Amino acid sequence: MNKLKNIVMTIALLGLANAASAGWGFDDLKELVPLKKTQNDSEVKVEEKAGIDADKASEAQATTAETQAKVQQSEAKKVEAEAKMDVLVDENERVVKRLIASLLRVAEAQANFAEALDAKDQADKLRAESKALGEANYTDKSALHRHVKVSKATNKVIQKKIALNQELSQEGREQFSTGMLHYVIAVKETKEMTDEIGPFYDATMAEAKTVQSLINQSKNQNNVIGFITNVKDYATSRFGKKFATTKYLVKNSKGLAKDHKATVNSVVEYARNNDIEVPKEVETSLDFI
Repeated sequence: MNKLKNIVMTIALLGLANAASAGWGFDDLKELVPLKKTQNDSEVKVEEKAGIDADKASEAQATTAETQAKVQQSEAKKVEAEAKMDVLVDENERVVKRLIASLLRVAEAQANFAEALDAKDQADKLRAESKALGEANYTDKSALHRHVKVSKATNKVIQKKIALNQELSQEGREQFSTGMLHYVIAVKETKEMTDEIGPFYDATMAEAKTVQSLINQSKNQNNVIGFITNVKDYATSRFGKKFATTKYLVKNSKGLAKDHKATVNSVVEYARNNDIEVPKEVETSLDFI
């Protein structure tokens, strides 16, 4: 047994001697006979891997926190923008009500003119449409459209009657003078509200676009399907029927104000030509209509 060990040792030593004589170094020998890893080497690699995993976890946590912060910031902006839209909803109602109220006052003055000029049927038609519009709570675009149509028709009747230069009774002259005062004041207010509703509408649409964008952004961040693609549809859904009335007034109120302006000029001219008293408030308001 001892002889066998001695033979193995002799062969090993001869192998090393031959390797050395051939110019092999220790590193070359390691490739042929890998050394056993030490416990320290294993511990170092485990620590390195743990460090890498910790870094990755830290980076992932930071990314998640950043994403959450962006979502929260976007949500806060959306809430703020929607709050502004709520203010605009209230403002929209105020503007629409004031403008339609002024149109109803104009209509009552028109009806008085029509009666003074022996056009009672037309006056009754206009008063009926005014009642329907008032009962619609200012949100019925169809009622508003009918009222505007009859109001314009009444202006034509008034102007046609005035063109005939017919004589009025004393009662008719007094009614005409009073109606003229109410008419001019109401038309002036209508003109002021018409000038206000255009910029208001533009501001509303701009804010609606901002809210729309923020809502879509929020949905995208939260992986929610369904985007708002039309600003006007969003505004209509936010404001309801009142906004449809607003759009109608923006489109038609300037033309109606211009029509009333022409009738005011005809009425004042008729009063002057027939020695009917023209109230001072009428004279001072003409330049503002």
